[in-house]
Amino acid sequence: MQAKTKSPSESEILLASIEEASQEYKLRQPDFRALLVKLGKEIKSLALSAPNEATIASHIELKLYGLLQSVFNRDFLPEKEISVGTIRHIKKGRLDSRIGALVIEYKHHSKLTTTANKKVALSQLEGYLIDMTPQKGQAISGILTDGTQAQIVEVESGKVVRR
Repeated sequence: MQAKTKSPSESEILLASIEEASQEYKLRQPDFRALLVKLGKEIKSLALSAPNEATIASHIELKLYGLLQSVFNRDFLPEKEISVGTIRHIKKGRLDSRIGALVIEYKHHSKLTTTANKKVALSQLEGYLIDMTPQKGQAISGILTDGTQAQIVEVESGKVVRR
C-alpha cells in the first residue's frame, strides 16, 4: 500500500515563498556580485597554476560552493564522474560534475588554447547534455571551464544553444 503524500499547508507555502524571495534578494545585492567577482579572480589565479584538471575542479568547487553555502545556508553536493553513453560520439563518457540540471565539464587551461580544442571540449559537453535530456525530461545546462574562462551551453527543446 502506498503512503498518501501530504499536500503542503498554506503556512508551508507562504514560508517557501518568503525563502525564495530572500534568496532572490541576496542574488541581486551588489555585495554578492562583488564577492563573486573577487572569487572569480581568486579561482582564475589558482587555475593558472593548477597542475591538472582535477585540481582546477577542486579549487572551483571548494571556493564557489563554500561561498554559496555560507550565503544561502544550503549544501551543494555535486555528483562526480557520472557515466554517460553519448549518442553523438557512440561511446561512453564520464561527465566531471553535476548538480541537478547543471553539468560542469572541467578542462586544464592548456586543453582550451586552440579553437579546435575548444570545439572538441564543447562537443563533448553537448553530447552529455543531449544524452541526459531525454532521461530527465527537463531543460539542462552545462558549463565548460578551465577556471580562467567559461562557456555556457543549454539544451532547449532538443536544440543546443551556446551562450
